Amino acid sequence: MAKYLGKNFQIIIFTPKMSRVFLNCNNSSQKIVNINLLVLLKSKKTQNIDKTINISDTMIDKKDKIILAELKKNARESTKKIATKTEMPRSTIRDRIKKMVNNGVIKSFTIQLGYDKIDLPTTVFVFLSITPNSNIQHRQLASRIAKIPGVYEVYMITGDYDLLIKVRGKSIEDIGKIVIDKFRVLPGVQKSHTSACFEAIKEAF
Repeated sequence: MAKYLGKNFQIIIFTPKMSRVFLNCNNSSQKIVNINLLVLLKSKKTQNIDKTINISDTMIDKKDKIILAELKKNARESTKKIATKTEMPRSTIRDRIKKMVNNGVIKSFTIQLGYDKIDLPTTVFVFLSITPNSNIQHRQLASRIAKIPGVYEVYMITGDYDLLIKVRGKSIEDIGKIVIDKFRVLPGVQKSHTSACFEAIKEAF
């Protein structure tokens, strides 16, 4: 059971002999409490815990990071193979992946394309600045640009420019048409700067 004391709260764990263990918690001690609870759970002395309180439910630990590293290499990897590689039980792999999906740590399972194999070998980064005091909002313009075919990533940034856009196409000429005919004609766009990518040394997914 749990007793709330404003921002602080107290967890009372009952053991089979009805002895009680008190854990006084606050926001700064969540990590310590999480470890203490894990030790108590593994000791098999815990009889009753109020499960309505989830401490650090969205945090990931070392095991989660190991699982994520395997999924980043191959999102199609089976839980059986991941369990073998990481030396963790298959049920643990399955439960942890499910938890990370539910908590939004894993947003989707996707693929890594060979863009040169699908006739999109050219990558360009476009910096856009928005006209000061224009009626268009930054987020609104970014959302419009994100819907344009050929646009793969859009970021709102600080510095001399307001938006950073990643564009893929067949050639520099094709991407130039997107920049001139699609980006620069949008209301609120003041200027743009385009940088072509020679080679991708690393792309994280």
